[in-house]
Amino acid sequence: TGNNQLLAVTAISASNVWAVGTAGSHGLIEHYDGHTWKVAANPASALDGSRLEGVSASSAHDVWAVGQSGKGPNEVPLALHFNGTRWVQRTVPPPADGTHQVFSTVSGASGSDVWALGSTFGSPTHPVLYHWNGRAWAPQAFPVPAVGSVEMSSSIKASTPGTQPGRIVHGTYVATGAP
Repeated sequence: TGNNQLLAVTAISASNVWAVGTAGSHGLIEHYDGHTWKVAANPASALDGSRLEGVSASSAHDVWAVGQSGKGPNEVPLALHFNGTRWVQRTVPPPADGTHQVFSTVSGASGSDVWALGSTFGSPTHPVLYHWNGRAWAPQAFPVPAVGSVEMSSSIKASTPGTQPGRIVHGTYVATGAP
């Protein structure tokens, strides 16, 4: 109702589905148990200006939701983790260069191999990539073309357990504009 939007969904099974988005100016998480959708208590619901845009689950006890909190140039990346019992906000370190960043999508292969993709604010914009190693989020360097702006896709996929941990196997960015 009102300004509520669901922006992403992930399914662990037919009876364990998570969806994220916004409820007015607050982050929204909903859970489906196979019969009923219910709003889940989460830290983003108390953060004014929060928005959740991506969700990923590697198990029923390892679900991630990402987006941003704050408004305008004060927006910062937001990462929430569900441990099977409750949602907990995980600290994302501020960028060393002082840029304003937000997350738009997340993909996790395990509890110690989760990737979040987003972008900086301002002009030009640049993609940002962070990795969760089971203890902390850390920014990751990756090649970005020298262009006027970069538009991020809304999908990344981390490698599956047993293949190559810590490796993104799918991700897209589109360069536009002039340097």
